[in-house]
Amino acid sequence: MSVIKLGEFVPDSERWIFQSGTKEEINEAITWAEQNLPKTTDLDELVAKIEE
Repeated sequence: MSVIKLGEFVPDSERWIFQSGTKEEINEAITWAEQNLPKTTDLDELVAKIEE
């Protein structure tokens, strides 16, 4: 007789997501991204800042 056990499969490459504290950090990052929408970058101005 075979026994089927329920469980969840987590790939090794995604295991870090389930470590202690990571969920909170991800939620903080999502909140920051929602409050800081992307904007167009003036590349010439950026180069000038780098060259200073």
